[in-house]
Amino acid sequence: MTSKDTAKLRYTLNVDCHGGRLLSAEFHLSATPEEVNLWLSKRMPLQPSDEMLRARVELRAALKHLKPDPGHILSAEYFSIDDSFFDVENVLIYNIGTGTFRDASQNGLRFLRHRQRPAPTPSGSAFPYLHRYRLVPSPASLSEHTFHFEVPRLTSTLKPHNIWWHAADALCTTPVTINDKFSLHLEITTTTPVVNVAAVLKPLLDGVICALHSDIRPNKEVVQRLAAKCGWDPALVAQKLQEPKLPFLGDKCLIEPYRDYVKWAPDDHLCESCTVVVMRGTEARCKVDIRNHESKSA
Repeated sequence: MTSKDTAKLRYTLNVDCHGGRLLSAEFHLSATPEEVNLWLSKRMPLQPSDEMLRARVELRAALKHLKPDPGHILSAEYFSIDDSFFDVENVLIYNIGTGTFRDASQNGLRFLRHRQRPAPTPSGSAFPYLHRYRLVPSPASLSEHTFHFEVPRLTSTLKPHNIWWHAADALCTTPVTINDKFSLHLEITTTTPVVNVAAVLKPLLDGVICALHSDIRPNKEVVQRLAAKCGWDPALVAQKLQEPKLPFLGDKCLIEPYRDYVKWAPDDHLCESCTVVVMRGTEARCKVDIRNHESKSA
């Protein structure tokens, strides 16, 4: 029996024997080949233990069965009235493990935060947190976008500065004013395959959002470290930080020294919705549309 067969058997034993549902006092998992729902008693941490760890193990097994057809992307949605500070993409994607989403996100993915109480489980139980993962049709191609930039290769070594460097020079094609929470739509064409869209989501998103901030008084040590690491002119690094072309998200201390390198601190927690669509093309380009976020009922 192959490891794939073993995983499939384990999934069948643990989920299908309950009519597609796995029950626990701490979580409730409901899974079909098109949609997976996980209700939780608390927010999923990066390093879960006990029943939360079990919930993540079972969720990973169920998500492996989401296989998108061409023209479909993965939708990851979060439901809760918890108003705590966190990045929704971390909870939905990174705290689960990006490798889990390699197949399901091959055409792209979106994440969305619903600030509402989750619906009850199929058995009628109430939980304060719900993760929903499903396959949905890819959105229509962007007819208008806010800006675009040349995108570097999207590999496992991608870092926020790789994206920021290019996006900070982008010119606005459609003016916009961002008031608070916002939504992003990224339409990416690449000349080489993207191995795992979920794995590059965080540096891609952070790099784009960093480019939408200015840092008018950047830390000199940060500038020197970043320039030395990447082989860039320190004066140009400082200029890009101080005078980006599209400072829609305002000024802040964007980058700080961290250990022997740097740490970026964009306001990505204000991004409540993001769609990333990836397709092969003849040029490596990322079109970005940013808008004020409007909360909608699921």
